[in-house]
Amino acid sequence: MLHVAAGKIGIALNWLILGPIYFLIFVPLGKLRRDDPLKRTWDRSAASYWQTRPADGGDPKQHERPF
Repeated sequence: MLHVAAGKIGIALNWLILGPIYFLIFVPLGKLRRDDPLKRTWDRSAASYWQTRPADGGDPKQHERPF
């Protein structure tokens, strides 16, 4: 019973501590940087958002040990 209560308190403290850190530090830094690595902005003049890749697929050796 005490183990369950401690787990729930831990989850609550996690949100109470890490939530403000995220919104007070990481969100403003991201806004200042204005970088969009996922390219989420809409380009109305673009005919397509398709990104062409090399036809050969690259070097097969790079896929042998990904990590």
